[in-house]
Amino acid sequence: HGVGAQAIGALQRGIDADKAAIGNLYGMARDSAGRSFPLDGQAFTSTANKLLDDALLGGALPPSVSQHLNRIAMGEVPFTVDYAEQLKTAMGKLQRATNDGQTRMALSMVRQALDETPLMELGRAGPAAGARAIGGSQVYAGGVELGEQAREAFNRARLANSDMMRRLDRLPGLKAVYDGIATPDDFIQKHVISPSASVTSTRFLVNELRRSDPAALEAVRGGIAAHLKAAAI
Repeated sequence: HGVGAQAIGALQRGIDADKAAIGNLYGMARDSAGRSFPLDGQAFTSTANKLLDDALLGGALPPSVSQHLNRIAMGEVPFTVDYAEQLKTAMGKLQRATNDGQTRMALSMVRQALDETPLMELGRAGPAAGARAIGGSQVYAGGVELGEQAREAFNRARLANSDMMRRLDRLPGLKAVYDGIATPDDFIQKHVISPSASVTSTRFLVNELRRSDPAALEAVRGGIAAHLKAAAI
């Protein structure tokens, strides 16, 4: 029980640190002046529709995303770096929520079009495609570089979050801690000693413990040794 609690506590501290770091990255991105820089909505919708039409996937796109494309094409929304990032987040949630392969592929194509969308050249943006209230000439004064910097800031935050999600997917023990369902009484037995725990997942879990709290790793090793000794006796 004690070793399990120590391991869970160490992993939880690592998760909390990762969440805080990701939150800081997103905060920096949202605070960047370039987040209000306009993107080329015509280029985006044209590319997205071509990708979907070529793959015969236009009908697989969720209605909510189709509505976004229509509004952007009609110039009804300020299509900025910030807007594009919100759309990426919404599409990511839709992808994770569906098992439909065609829908996932359609969303990936729209995401590809978003990633390839250029920033508007100076002076080309219309009112609907332009910056929000805090943007306008203030954003343009900084040049396209501000928009690119904001986009890179969002990319760094998203990559950090994706890295954490990948680790959770490949580590059942870490995922159990993240979901709040890990229990000290059987954590070591279930996620370290159990024959169903793969060598790879156990090795990754050890790396997580080493990163979060080396002392907790030593406690787990001691607990495993005691378990094996008791089993042998």
